[in-house]
Amino acid sequence: MMRRILLALLLAVLGLARAVAQDFLEPEAAFRFSARMADGGTAEVSFDIADGYYMYRDRFRFSADGAKVDAPQLPPGKLKFDQTFGKEVETYRHRVTVRVPVQGEGPFVLRVTSQGCADAGLCYSPMDSGVTLEAAAPLAQTLQGGQLLKIVPLFLLLGLGLAFTPCVLPMVPILSSIIVGDSARPSRKRGLLLSGAYSLGMALVYTGFGIAAGLAGEGLAASLQRPWVIGGFALLLSALALSMFGVYELQLPAVLQSRLADSANRRTAGKLAGVFGMGAVSALMVGPCVAAPLAGALVYISQTRDVLVGGSALFAMAAGMSVPLVLVGVSAGSLLPRAGSWMVWVKRGFGVMLLALAAWMALPLLPNRHVSALPFKQVANVQQLEAELAKGRPVMLDFYADWCVSCKEMEKFTFSAAPVKAALEGAVLLQTDVTSNSNEDKALLKRYGLFGPPAIILFDGEGKELARVIGYQDAARFQQTLAKLK
Repeated sequence: MMRRILLALLLAVLGLARAVAQDFLEPEAAFRFSARMADGGTAEVSFDIADGYYMYRDRFRFSADGAKVDAPQLPPGKLKFDQTFGKEVETYRHRVTVRVPVQGEGPFVLRVTSQGCADAGLCYSPMDSGVTLEAAAPLAQTLQGGQLLKIVPLFLLLGLGLAFTPCVLPMVPILSSIIVGDSARPSRKRGLLLSGAYSLGMALVYTGFGIAAGLAGEGLAASLQRPWVIGGFALLLSALALSMFGVYELQLPAVLQSRLADSANRRTAGKLAGVFGMGAVSALMVGPCVAAPLAGALVYISQTRDVLVGGSALFAMAAGMSVPLVLVGVSAGSLLPRAGSWMVWVKRGFGVMLLALAAWMALPLLPNRHVSALPFKQVANVQQLEAELAKGRPVMLDFYADWCVSCKEMEKFTFSAAPVKAALEGAVLLQTDVTSNSNEDKALLKRYGLFGPPAIILFDGEGKELARVIGYQDAARFQQTLAKLK
């Protein structure tokens, strides 16, 4: 009899405990987890805490797959005497946001361990949460940080590197011909003034054009890769090459020269103004070749409309590109060898470079049938793309255009490589051709914050972005990028 009574009491207690337990929220509902990238190098983790519940400050743990996390920035909590631990502990109620510094580039999985309790007496087991985020490259992180003392030197170095590209380097003999051909006796001071005016014209126009394009919501890369623009640049390069071969002399217009002859002072000012104008024209000419490295800066400008940071970055980059030009100006005196027969051969050499560059730029404009090395399926609009992403298979999306030089290089040297083809087995290969720059093309580019091709985006089976490639990548490096599809 007593055994039956005890059994009944036990069942009642268990039933009451079960009923009470049903009144408690599930941990995911009591502590609602969310996370996002606050900037390129900082993840922001938040928990919305239900009324009657709290979380422990010292129970948070952070780790990441594919990136490195530094010490989290935990806000101070409120002290509470906790019966479970028998001491005062810091707790959070209602909402808590933790900033977690991240070192890496591209997608990564952020893992968060946390623990909380209910005022009614229930203490939950530690809860594991995770989310896939994407860290920005160091360059983008610096730009997003908005610190001019870091941004300006970084872009100055970037511009210095671009100064030795085939697009910018031919400007050196053009400027030297202006300085050496100046009727005034070449000197370091005179050469510095002329090269400074030339470089300032290039820097100001380049900066203003980049900011204007960003504020208009359209990137420099897209604007400068339109067929008629590329064709115009190719013709301009060819015209400059003819001057290197002695077909004509590169000098100021005769009308301007006659006005400059009025007085020495007016001549100096006019000459500088003319050279400044030539620098401005050269800024447009080198634009198509250096637009790709500016993609991150232009995305930042178009999204944040921070004119000060964006303009400073572009001006610093243009200043870096001008360093060799200024050095030519400084060496116009004793450091620059006097004019002679050797300069004819140097000019002809640079003329060949300019013609080769013009041909390289114009090559995509020639009529040809686009035959890809990979079996791409074409998608023409956002709706078609979303339908493909919903099929549950990994996807590689390639943005292509007939006038895109780097796209042709990717086709010929990267997509054709056997290891790349092997790495893409099992993935859906999609391509959107934005040659015509139609409204649908613009919508697809805008959907992913792109300014133009080449651009490749990798998606997992759930349609989430894994990685993106902006600009040309060789086969070996692209194969490493494709490893994220597995």
